[in-house]
Amino acid sequence: MKDRLRILHVVSAGELGGAERMLVDLVRRDPDDRDTHAIALFSPSERVRASFRDEGLQVLERPVRSEGPLAMLVRSLGTSDVAWLERTILEARADVVHLHTFGSQVVGTRAALAQKKPIVRTEHSTRVFDDPSCWAFVRFCLPKATISCAVSESVRETARKTSRSAVENMRVLPNGVRLDAFSELARRPPTGRARAAVVGRLEARKGIDIVLHAVARIPDLELDVCGDGPDAPALRELARSLGLAGRTRFLGHTSDVHGALRNVDLVLSGARKEGLGLALLEAMAARRLVVATPVGGVPEFVDDGQTGFLSTDETPEALARAIGRALALRHEGQEAILSRARALVVQTYSVNAMRAAYAEVYREAHTRHGKAGKAGKADP
Repeated sequence: MKDRLRILHVVSAGELGGAERMLVDLVRRDPDDRDTHAIALFSPSERVRASFRDEGLQVLERPVRSEGPLAMLVRSLGTSDVAWLERTILEARADVVHLHTFGSQVVGTRAALAQKKPIVRTEHSTRVFDDPSCWAFVRFCLPKATISCAVSESVRETARKTSRSAVENMRVLPNGVRLDAFSELARRPPTGRARAAVVGRLEARKGIDIVLHAVARIPDLELDVCGDGPDAPALRELARSLGLAGRTRFLGHTSDVHGALRNVDLVLSGARKEGLGLALLEAMAARRLVVATPVGGVPEFVDDGQTGFLSTDETPEALARAIGRALALRHEGQEAILSRARALVVQTYSVNAMRAAYAEVYREAHTRHGKAGKAGKADP
């Protein structure tokens, strides 16, 4: 077994999301890291490209004009992008190919198989398993992964419904929080009105509209909306129609999420679908109370009344009741929850824990692939 492996991460991204943020943390240079990493990137987004370059990461870019369904289909079924990725695998001298996003999975699988490299695959959300139009691609790729991972038990269970046999050995490996970037924040000084934040892409899955309707039911609560996305205009209009214009701020894309949390008491999530819920984990690391809908991987770390608060369902009424419980909690009770939440992130959901776990996955994939290759050569 080689002491140092070369990992090539393959990403196809039209926007900067959780998978891309996780990859930055996974690949960021660390003196203790035994492995070397490079990123093969398909993206038309300057924000995505800059997010990797600004961290000093090795990025090998494939120029693309768009990242829609047609572009993904052409890339998956065509030959030119596969050929480019095969050359990139050779140039990077990759020992393991790690696939992160749906748009990278077919092209990455084809190129890795052609170059006889082990494949690690991470499922960051349930999107591809919720959409029947993706299932043919999933069923082609998933069984060919040497090791597949899911960011939460919820994602693994959703994947199991689509392709049971292919995910029998899928392991749960949650994304991690940078504890240096999300250090403990002091309590916000009392100002008379509580302030909450919701952090995430402004799209239907994230349920920002549910949060707005919930906040409208709590007269003295102000809200910061941190994020951008296709639903931004409609959500601004909804805030106005609900009478929230005077106590809701739309801050757009926020690169300094930790700084934004300094100005709030609560972090909310009204998500309809959520693979893990990294923004909530970051808030917990920063010692901010979290209140969320009980979807996806969120109940795996938000224990109602112990590490945060969960609504009983995904309705604005239920979320408002949960927010009310959080606001009504006495100082001592809040401190106990904040301490338990921070400790959970440190123990289980840190970037260091994630990096160590993936380092073992890469070694296992490399070893298993090597043994399979030797066994194949021994066959008559």
